[in-house]
Amino acid sequence: MPRLKILTWFEDRVMDFVIGFDHRNRWFGIGRSLIAVSGLTVLLFTPIAALTVPVGASPGTMCDGIRAASVLCVGDPSQFVEARRWVMIILLAIVASGYRPRFTAALQLWVALTLSVSITLPDGGEGIGLILALLMLPLCLADDRRWHWQAPTTRINVSWQTIAVVAQLAVRVQLAFIYLDSAISKFAVDDWANGTAEYFILRDQTFGNGGPLRDVLLAVSSWPLGTLALTWGAIGIEIAIGLCLLLSWRWRMAGFVLDVALHVMIVVTMGLFSFSLVMVGGAAIAANPCGRPEVEREARRLARVSDAMKQQDASMSAVKPVGKARSALARRIATGKADPINPVERAIVAELRVSYERRYGRLGARGDTWQN
Repeated sequence: MPRLKILTWFEDRVMDFVIGFDHRNRWFGIGRSLIAVSGLTVLLFTPIAALTVPVGASPGTMCDGIRAASVLCVGDPSQFVEARRWVMIILLAIVASGYRPRFTAALQLWVALTLSVSITLPDGGEGIGLILALLMLPLCLADDRRWHWQAPTTRINVSWQTIAVVAQLAVRVQLAFIYLDSAISKFAVDDWANGTAEYFILRDQTFGNGGPLRDVLLAVSSWPLGTLALTWGAIGIEIAIGLCLLLSWRWRMAGFVLDVALHVMIVVTMGLFSFSLVMVGGAAIAANPCGRPEVEREARRLARVSDAMKQQDASMSAVKPVGKARSALARRIATGKADPINPVERAIVAELRVSYERRYGRLGARGDTWQN
């Protein structure tokens, strides 16, 4: 019995979550636009020749297998290369503007695929951008707004709502896995495990600290406890972000704040601007409350009313009939000559019968004579 109650409680909570689910808000719009702007920064500030430069065995633009479907590989990859770059810029600008997410979702996925698999030196940001664009596809297809900055004026189709719930949970799990995997894997590296990694990172000639906080961070990392705090602090923040994104909305908000703080520091100290935009955008989507407050309030009100009615029915069922003889109505119900009544009505009838018999006496055994 307790197990059945637990399953019923879990089922009720899942149904409440699905019924009240609606991701169409500014959280979703901001996250989606940030991911698109991340790709824009790569295309606007990096020449196409640098993105497709031959590296090792790679001749340049990679167009084998599924890569043949990318923007840089459709038709003859050697033609209109610069024009293809501007096509991607225009497509991502439309996506970032928030116009018609239902129709521009596939365009965002197409450009994300190109940046992730066809350029010769993609980084982790492009790979994560492709994964998020794919997971956002069901969320965008369920979004019928003209602009993703607007409040929704219609309800999500029930079928799309269920698919969108699964996609939203997938985004949360994916982001949490990225942060937890990044944090846990660092313990396998000696410099991270012993707390000295940030000392070497901040002094790296390629990705080292070159921002406005250079002198401050170099001074802090010269102090052993400062280096330890920077190194293990980064690991602790990543673990906290990963766990928060799996919990309730208030915890996800805390995780989002930590995520923004972490990537602002990464931008200030190491650059990696496009990577940070992707991660913050993904965290915004993962932290989305995804609820309609009025629906959730109504669902909770109906749940309270239902519980109160159940308790009332249970208490009324416990009322025992007064008197030893069965009433005429009870006999008619037992023989099928009268309709059954609910516990509340039965209790009222019992009280009326007692009052009637006290005033006029009760019927005899045959039901045709009065006994006083």
